[in-house]
Amino acid sequence: MATPFSHEPFILIIMINGNDAENLFNCKLLQTPTVKPWKIKTKDLIKVALQSKLGRRRLEYAKPFLRKEYGINVRYNDAFILEFDWSLVPASEILDRVFGIDFCFSFLGYIVAIDVTIDPEATEEKLNKQRQLRKLYQGFGIDKTAVCLIQNQGKNDLKTLLKQIIRGAKVIQLAA
Repeated sequence: MATPFSHEPFILIIMINGNDAENLFNCKLLQTPTVKPWKIKTKDLIKVALQSKLGRRRLEYAKPFLRKEYGINVRYNDAFILEFDWSLVPASEILDRVFGIDFCFSFLGYIVAIDVTIDPEATEEKLNKQRQLRKLYQGFGIDKTAVCLIQNQGKNDLKTLLKQIIRGAKVIQLAA
């Protein structure tokens, strides 16, 4: 039996979680010179979401979590009340919790939104969510959406994968 201290080769399998996958994607993104930051304000995201029934439903679904994270305890009489103000929530959190977007950036003149996953079985569900939210995405300027599946196999060149999205790919596979 091979051990890390023997001279025999061994296989080391490293499992990553969702946060690790997002950090990996972010590192790759930062190393890709043709990717440019894209900024949007919280108030603009909320405004787009409030314009449709689906958007309002997504806001209500995300609100309990965001309230716990970004609510402020305010003293009222002799009790504390947790107040919530959407303007205190970073746009990146709203993109993630309300719109299911982990990364949004400019690439070759397109605004691209990516949802990162490590679970191949979640890919179809994420694609369906993106299809449902397409009109909302267009409301704040997103041109292309895709799911990035991070696994042991896949390409390591993010620029090549991003070009596939511009050409219409809906799922890309990045090597961990």
